Amino acid sequence: MDEHGRYRLYNLLPGNYVVAVAYGASTIAAGSTGRAAVRPGLGSGALFYPDSAQPQCFTISGGEEYENIDFTVTPNALYSVGGKVEPAAPGGKFWLALTPAGQPAIAAAVTEAQADGSFRFEGIPPGSYLLFASGPAVARGMHGAIPGPDALFGRVPVEVGAQDLEQVAVALDSGRSASLILRVLHETQGGAACPQSAQIRLSPLEDWGATLEYSAQVGSLREQRIDRMAPGRYLLSVTELGDRCYSAGSRIVDLTKPDSKPMEVLVAPSGEIRGRLSGSAAPGDIAVVLWRSESDDQDDVLQIALPDAGSRFGFPGLRPGRYRIAAQWAADDKAHWLPDPGRMVEIAVPGGAPTDVEIPAPKANVKSN
Repeated sequence: MDEHGRYRLYNLLPGNYVVAVAYGASTIAAGSTGRAAVRPGLGSGALFYPDSAQPQCFTISGGEEYENIDFTVTPNALYSVGGKVEPAAPGGKFWLALTPAGQPAIAAAVTEAQADGSFRFEGIPPGSYLLFASGPAVARGMHGAIPGPDALFGRVPVEVGAQDLEQVAVALDSGRSASLILRVLHETQGGAACPQSAQIRLSPLEDWGATLEYSAQVGSLREQRIDRMAPGRYLLSVTELGDRCYSAGSRIVDLTKPDSKPMEVLVAPSGEIRGRLSGSAAPGDIAVVLWRSESDDQDDVLQIALPDAGSRFGFPGLRPGRYRIAAQWAADDKAHWLPDPGRMVEIAVPGGAPTDVEIPAPKANVKSN
């Protein structure tokens, strides 16, 4: 963002996005500089476009340009929030983040506690918040504090009304433990394609003002335990599954409440599309676009394949379901990757077996300009 408040987000991969702005004592400002200035009369906060209650989702399929996505920070009454984390950590500091209760993905303000555990946020507008604490920190980075191996965590709800809030007590403990085990579904339908272990990553869905990603190798024979995790909500991603297997379970892991039961990381045999172009067009000028018809929260809704010299293409590792597929001219920077759905062919892709398709190459008169 320049000195006039103008910004541009570019080179975005296909997917669905929301746009937000954080100002004042944001996580990035505090993490990258070690301090964050709070402008008088403006304070600290986070806003989603067009409002935080109902953020707008922007779909990027290739070539879209959205203009005038502007934010207005309205002057408001501002208050301070102060208190203490207990137990304090002599020689080490805790980081605290204050996030809107309804949109905890971006912190409204971040601060460091003093050596005795006391802390204070300045310039906070009225509202409902979650207050997160983590530490002692051993370093800091772009995403805030980097807690040490013996980190403690705390979270409390906070209501900021018409006056400063004092003596907020944040009790700290060693966090949560999670036990995970890999489970293969539909073993009679090609389940042998799935490995007996996989790498998992848990990424926080709440902005604690700290780097809180966890990873582990999870197998199917015994549980893998991860200790001293922040008591929050996480996005689960699974890798090292190969091209014939996919992650089939829930992607949300909730550690806000203790649960002694192991979490099953579900995987299942994936589908595959093996295809060929028909027609006389040169394969190098064409892209094959695949769009999953069924809406969900996955990241791979839109995929693109470039045919080889023999006009063959493939989409391995697909989640079973219904898809739309079409061939179009390989687009330039301003073209949309996603064709008109009316020109796309819908197909069903089962798990555990390849699906063979043949689709026509696009005609010359529909080539993008």
